Amino acid sequence: QDFSARIKILALDDSTFSYLGGPRLSYEQMDALLKNIAARKPKAILIDGLLAETPYAIPEKVGAKVDIPVYSGSFVAPEKVNYRLETNLEGAAYQTSTYLSNGLKIDQVNYTLDRLDNWFVYGHSRSYDALIKASGHIIFNKDTTISPFFRLNDKTLVPHLSLFAADTIHMDEDHLRINDHVVPLTRDGRVMVNHRNADYFSKRATPLRYPIQRALNGEEEIKIDEGDVVIILFAFATGNTDFHEGPFGDMPGGVIIASMVSDVLDGTWMSKWEWDSLLIMIFGVLGIMVGINLSIRSYLAVLICTWIVYSAAVIALFVYGSIWCPWALPMVAFSGTSLIHFVHVRIYKEMKLMLIERNFQMEKAKRLERNKPRRRVS
Repeated sequence: QDFSARIKILALDDSTFSYLGGPRLSYEQMDALLKNIAARKPKAILIDGLLAETPYAIPEKVGAKVDIPVYSGSFVAPEKVNYRLETNLEGAAYQTSTYLSNGLKIDQVNYTLDRLDNWFVYGHSRSYDALIKASGHIIFNKDTTISPFFRLNDKTLVPHLSLFAADTIHMDEDHLRINDHVVPLTRDGRVMVNHRNADYFSKRATPLRYPIQRALNGEEEIKIDEGDVVIILFAFATGNTDFHEGPFGDMPGGVIIASMVSDVLDGTWMSKWEWDSLLIMIFGVLGIMVGINLSIRSYLAVLICTWIVYSAAVIALFVYGSIWCPWALPMVAFSGTSLIHFVHVRIYKEMKLMLIERNFQMEKAKRLERNKPRRRVS
């Protein structure tokens, strides 16, 4: 599945690194780039990075805060980080009232949001305040999910960076809706990432040096259309990229961000089968029944057919239903329990036959001894 047609990806690759002489833009370069892109009226400009460093070559007079839709990344920490300033969370982007429908309170919704009570948020340097409208977290959870929101308290939420690409976000009593699509949350208030192939990403990504050159030369940006979502990746040069485990191998973090933005724009969300333990139990019981009752030929046939049919069903649910269903553990449960009980039954029957054979031989020997003619003693 390809990325949404509205996504434009600009990456600071090796050629841009060479052009700039390093992995960072000066303040003037950043200012010119963002304003030149904003002139094309994109829906949002998403910067996949913290921008925590104070930019070099800051002009003596920084202009007033401009109202362009630029959003950067942030992270959360359970304790205060020394020598870092916390993100200002007073804006509307962080208020629960911005997203709740019909005067609801956050405790009245019937689903879970990922809770990080009273954690601390850190994002861009305050030097960028005039350029950046708000920040969203860019954390990829250890269970390979993403939290659309971190709930810090009853009034404060930290949205994921990709959510700034949405036209509408509503939390009603039973569902979280983004662009009028119901978002399938897990029990922990997270979403599965509908990963796109990195090959599609490589074809869509454009070196950042060309937009920078056009901005500095006063030329109009030609790659961006009105309503697009522009993703800027400042950490995409060799040796400067974060990688995460994905279904297609290790994937750059920028691919995950772009995949999430595609889900936000097109509503191509993944659902997750939440009852793993129930499925494992069912397959375990079926394995016991198969192992106890079938002959060796029937057992092998059922085992092979079960692997084929269940594997096909899992793939079909993933491809056509956008549902992630566990595969390995149910099959291990089925194969393990069926094999153990099949071997146990076979050994029991073999031992029973051996016992019958032994008893037969013993009985036969007794009868021979009993019927053996006795010699007369003269």
